Amino acid sequence: MKLAEEKLPALLKKADFFPAYHMNKQNWLSVLLNNDLQDEEVLAMLDESRAFTERKK
Repeated sequence: MKLAEEKLPALLKKADFFPAYHMNKQNWLSVLLNNDLQDEEVLAMLDESRAFTERKK
């Protein structure tokens, strides 16, 4: 997921978040989906990520 840069340091300190191994590690992170996170939290992050990566029309 691509999220606001200011959010990444705090998220990367949590157990379920990792630097994205396949993308720019400064702007992207991987999330472990193991039922530790609330669905609403994951969906909100996905919405934010989509907003960052969506092509402008």
